[in-house]
Amino acid sequence: MNKIKKHLFSPTPSVVKRSTVAMLCLMLTGLFLIAGCKKDDPKTSGSGEEPEYPINIPFTEYELAETCQWTNLAYDDTVIIINSEEELQQYVACTGNGYPEIDFVKHTLLLASGRTNSGISEITVKDLQQLAANEYELNIELNSNYLLVLVVEEWSVALIVDKLIEKSVVELQVITQMEEPEYPINILFEEYVLPETFHWENLAYDDKVIIINNDEQLSQYVAHTSSYYPVIDFAEHTLLLASGKADFWITKTMINNLQQLSALEYELDMDIFLDEINDIDTWDIALIVDKINEESTAELNITSLFLPQEPCHCIMDTLKGEWSWYQTYTAKHGLIENEYKSIIKILSQNEDATVNYKVIVEDTLFHKGSFQIQDSQWVWWTGRVASIKLPHWTLSLLVDEYWLLYFGDIQTGIPSENTLCLFSGAADADRYYYQKIK
Repeated sequence: MNKIKKHLFSPTPSVVKRSTVAMLCLMLTGLFLIAGCKKDDPKTSGSGEEPEYPINIPFTEYELAETCQWTNLAYDDTVIIINSEEELQQYVACTGNGYPEIDFVKHTLLLASGRTNSGISEITVKDLQQLAANEYELNIELNSNYLLVLVVEEWSVALIVDKLIEKSVVELQVITQMEEPEYPINILFEEYVLPETFHWENLAYDDKVIIINNDEQLSQYVAHTSSYYPVIDFAEHTLLLASGKADFWITKTMINNLQQLSALEYELDMDIFLDEINDIDTWDIALIVDKINEESTAELNITSLFLPQEPCHCIMDTLKGEWSWYQTYTAKHGLIENEYKSIIKILSQNEDATVNYKVIVEDTLFHKGSFQIQDSQWVWWTGRVASIKLPHWTLSLLVDEYWLLYFGDIQTGIPSENTLCLFSGAADADRYYYQKIK
C-alpha cells in the first residue's frame, strides 16, 4: 500500500509546486504594477480626494509689440480668456510687423482690463489663483497717482498661462492704493493767453482765483467777436483764472509757483510790479493745469513791488532818432498822405525837461528850438502817452497849448514805438503822424 501510494502520488506534488510558484509570481507582478500606477497618478486612484485650493498658478506677463495695440476692450474690470488664434484676432490691431505669436496648443492668454478715475502710476499683478476645478481669481493692484485725481485712465494687462479648458472662469479683483502725499506739492502749469478776438469779462478783480472745469463755465467769462471759440481739453485739464486790482499802474505780473497744500487746497503765489503813478489798474492771468476736483479752492498770495526809481530819460529812450511827418488826420478829410516829407531829429533832453531837436526838413509843428515834456516817464492810457508843450505853437486864440504825444495810432489804440502821433486832445483836433526812419 505504501509503495503504491508513493508511486501513485509521487509525481503529482512536483507539478503542483511549479505551477503555484508561477502563479504567485504573476500575481505579485500585477500587484506591483497596480501599486505603481496608484502612486504615479493619484487622479486615477478613484479615491475621490480633491487638491487643496487655492493653488497659485504660474504666469508670464505679455506685452504687445509697439506696432500693435489691444482693441475692442470694454475696460469693465473683467478677464477675457483667449484660447485660439481666431479669438486673439478679435482683440489685436497691428499696423506693421509684430503680430503676437502664441502657442495656443499649450497656452492660454488672459487679457484683463479696466478703468479708474484717479490716474495710475503703476500696475502690479499680485497673483493668479485656482479656487476650484475651473474657477480662477486674478488679483491686480493699482497704485494711484494723486496728481491726476479725477483723470479717467484705462488700463490692460495680458498673461500667458498653461492651457485652461474652455469652460474656465477667471474673476478679477482690483485693489487701488493711494498713498497720502507730502504737502506742499509744486503743480506744473502753463500760462494761457486768449486769441486776439477774445477778452475776459465778468471778472470781479477781487484778488481771487476762479476754477473752470468745463466749457459751460468758461463761456461765463469769455467774450468774443468771431465764430471761433477757445478749445481747452477739460477732460484732462482745468483753467485757473485769477484777477485783481492795484492802486498804482501795473508794469508786470510774475507767477512764482502754484502749490497744492492739501487734497483740495491750492495756493497761487505771484508778484505784481508797480509804478509810482497813482491810479487804479487791473490785472488778470490764466493758467492751464492737470484736472483738479470741482470742490477744490485756490487762494492768491500776492506780493506788490515798486520798481526802483532811478534817474532816467525813459521817454527820451524812445524819442531819440529821426522822424518824418507822413500823414495827417482831419475831422473833415480823414487820413491824408502828406505830399512832402518833413524830417526832425530828436537829440537830447535838458535838466528842465526841454527836448532839443534839429529840423532837417521844416514842417508845421516843429521849427528851430525845443519843446518841453511835462512827464519824466510814460503814462499808460491804452498805450504810452506823454504831454508836451510847444511854446511856438498857437491854435486859434490859445497860446502855449499842451499837446499829447502818443506812440502808435491814438484812433485805433494800437501802440507802436515806430509811429509818433501828436494831437491837442480835442475830439475834433487834427492829428499829426510821424514815422521813425532811423
